[in-house]
Amino acid sequence: MDLRLIIELLIFATLMGWHLSQKGRRLQFFKRKLDDNIVDGVSLVLQGIFIPFLQFVLIYFLFDRLIPQLRNSIVLPQWAGFFINFVFIDFFYFLVHRKMHSESLWGFHLLHHSAEQMDVVVSSRNTVWTSFFFPYLWLNSFFVFALENKAGFVFAVSLTAMLDLWRHSYLCFNPKGVFYKVVSLFLLTPIHHAWHHSRSRSRVNFGANLCLWDKAFGSYYHSEEFPSDLGFKVKSDLKTKLFFPLKLGRENQ
Repeated sequence: MDLRLIIELLIFATLMGWHLSQKGRRLQFFKRKLDDNIVDGVSLVLQGIFIPFLQFVLIYFLFDRLIPQLRNSIVLPQWAGFFINFVFIDFFYFLVHRKMHSESLWGFHLLHHSAEQMDVVVSSRNTVWTSFFFPYLWLNSFFVFALENKAGFVFAVSLTAMLDLWRHSYLCFNPKGVFYKVVSLFLLTPIHHAWHHSRSRSRVNFGANLCLWDKAFGSYYHSEEFPSDLGFKVKSDLKTKLFFPLKLGRENQ
């Protein structure tokens, strides 16, 4: 187990512990439906075990066979590797995420928006196929394979994962404070992302790390309070939720 994974697990455990320390959130968490717990368990295994394994296969077997000449071929300073992940791939995520909210692909992402409470467990909630659409699996694997100096890029990968956990929590700075106002100029905070999960304004704040893309494309929404209308109702059965996203979309229009 490498240091990066240990740090991410510690952040996950810390945020989850903080979330459950508040009685109201704790009671709501343990009242969740069995289907939701199964979906979240499957999703965590996919994100935490299967996707990293698939990235390993892509890097060391597929890419090495198809494009061996590109291994360690991109020579860039560490800051440039960081920029590629934290900014360039973040923009691709924004584009794909926004497309996921279109009528044709909504079934692939609806499950993620079924959570009625923000917590780090639901950060990975999705159908088993959804991760294949987002750029992290393919682009992260390619650049780890192709970059000679990988440390800056890998650090950005970890930072993005940590920010994703934070963004799905209720742990936020004082929204009226100076620090929050400065951070929210360029980063998406838990409040921003909670509004993305609201039923009234789910087509806002599509970015992952940066809010710059939403500001540029007119989908940015700012508030100093968390929304009260989290989570779309999903009436489909467990098998449909996990394995049949197109049917999921049709059944919950």
